[in-house]
Amino acid sequence: MRFKENFAIAGIFVAVIGVVFGALLVFHPGRTTNQVTSKTEPTHVQAATLTALGDSLTYGTGDPTNAGGYVSRIKTKEQKAHQIKLTTHNEGKAGDRSDQIDTRLLQTPSIQKNVRTANVITLTVGGNDLLQTLMAHSSMSADSDVTQTIAKNRQQYQTRLTKLMRDIRHYNPNAPIFVFSIYNPLYVYFANVSAISTAVSEWNSTTQAVLNQQSNTHFVSIDRQLSHGQYQTTSEQQKLVAQDKRENSGTVNLSEVEAAAQKNQNTERNTYLSTTDHFHPNSKGYDVMANQLFQAMSKHDAWSIKK
Repeated sequence: MRFKENFAIAGIFVAVIGVVFGALLVFHPGRTTNQVTSKTEPTHVQAATLTALGDSLTYGTGDPTNAGGYVSRIKTKEQKAHQIKLTTHNEGKAGDRSDQIDTRLLQTPSIQKNVRTANVITLTVGGNDLLQTLMAHSSMSADSDVTQTIAKNRQQYQTRLTKLMRDIRHYNPNAPIFVFSIYNPLYVYFANVSAISTAVSEWNSTTQAVLNQQSNTHFVSIDRQLSHGQYQTTSEQQKLVAQDKRENSGTVNLSEVEAAAQKNQNTERNTYLSTTDHFHPNSKGYDVMANQLFQAMSKHDAWSIKK
């Protein structure tokens, strides 16, 4: 009898141990193994092609290295970061509006070929469309009728850009298209005049609205950095507004723009813009464009991943 009692007690003990051990497995499963599931890093392609369409910002006007602005810089960055040999085709032309970029695409077989074979397409557009609109006014201020004119021309720009995007997609339905914003090169000299900055902001909103209707298109903003330059904080901008109030009449006209350029003939108040024309990016400015583009291309990186 004692043997049977001892055997029964032992059986109960084993059962209890089993229940406890089973509970540990349920509530602490990680303690039963030292294996760690590792995430497989994607493999990047060895080579890809980028075709850059656009205006002077694509061409690289203002780049003191004469290397092609952001286009040459993104090529270097992709090589260093992902070891991708990026072949680039720079199809930028200074002064082109959106409709002129489109016309060159439709009339130039070599551009069509470069768009067709591209893994990535970039585009700078809109600056010359807006500039032409603003030049129709002898002066601009916060209460100017420029607002009404901009509203009218925004619709025309939206129509032109929509057609340009459709024509790009005709030659290449699948490649991601990265479209840069525009910026206000006069901000640091006329920070007290809101009309131009408002126009730039509305123009960028129009570009984004067009892109929102397209697939696999991405907006790359350079507005804040290149417009405000090194004046990024509210305090710095308030001081700049006060300074500009002392230096201009509160309106932007050709004579005041020329006076500002003459006063800063060999310098530029915005450290990201060219000292030559006070309009286009300098080396630091094109670095900003390349960095912003690189971040966008890294976020939307399906083009670079080996299938």
